[in-house]
Amino acid sequence: MRRSARRPGPRAAPKGVAALAGLLLAGLVLVGWALAGGRDFWRFETGGDFLSGESEGVSIGPEARVRLAPTLRSLHDSEQPFVWAVAGDGAGGIVAGGAGGDGLVRIRGGETEVLAETGEAAVHAVAVGSDGSVFFATSPNGDLQRVSPGGERSVLADPDARYLWAIVPEPGGSVLVATGMPGAVLRVGPTGATETVFSAREENVTALHRSPDGVLHLGVEPSGIVFRIDAAGDAMALYDSPQAEIRALTVNSAGEVFAAAVAESGGDDAAAPAPTPPPGPGPPI
Repeated sequence: MRRSARRPGPRAAPKGVAALAGLLLAGLVLVGWALAGGRDFWRFETGGDFLSGESEGVSIGPEARVRLAPTLRSLHDSEQPFVWAVAGDGAGGIVAGGAGGDGLVRIRGGETEVLAETGEAAVHAVAVGSDGSVFFATSPNGDLQRVSPGGERSVLADPDARYLWAIVPEPGGSVLVATGMPGAVLRVGPTGATETVFSAREENVTALHRSPDGVLHLGVEPSGIVFRIDAAGDAMALYDSPQAEIRALTVNSAGEVFAAAVAESGGDDAAAPAPTPPPGPGPPI
């Protein structure tokens, strides 16, 4: 009687090997899950949290509120390393001045026109009058120049100041000029006649705004104070910023003043303001 031969069946793996294989398989499954569906979480609560990143198409408010920002588009690719001043020309274009390059240009309808090659280190202030005249200030010589609507260029005034930081046209053809070294506000008439509106014990008056009722607001450096001068010429200090320089000012229809300030204040070493604030509150800021 013949016995049928049996094939030996597969041997069971040792328990240690089976356990190791199981751990490796589980590890591979976990790695695959992490790569496929793993999540990282960040929590943003303060404005600083958002400002540490790059914002695109949004604005970040002081209370860390994120809103859609106005659309930005490029109007002019300047060859100048800096553009220091920009003003609307009242006809849909803008006039811009900066450091080096073309000096002063008009940008309108996608076209760029050179209004003045100043030959100076920089144009720090630009304004356009109601008749279309373009006023601009050069540095470091501190000339106030005018380009007429017909394109004629002339030096309107040469104040005794090294810098002219801001220009504000007035009704009647005169302009207000904020100067530096020394810090003051001047009024220059259509013929170039100059008078001092305000003298500050500051190195620079760096920002200037005129309301329709004739009230002036100005900002100084290095103490970072915002002043208000009423139509009668009386001055008072409105706000003492912790920053050293008030760079820009505007006032809305409610009389609220908005100021852009830069650079840390020098503290007690900063120069004292010229006027003494009278009692009573001023307009909100």
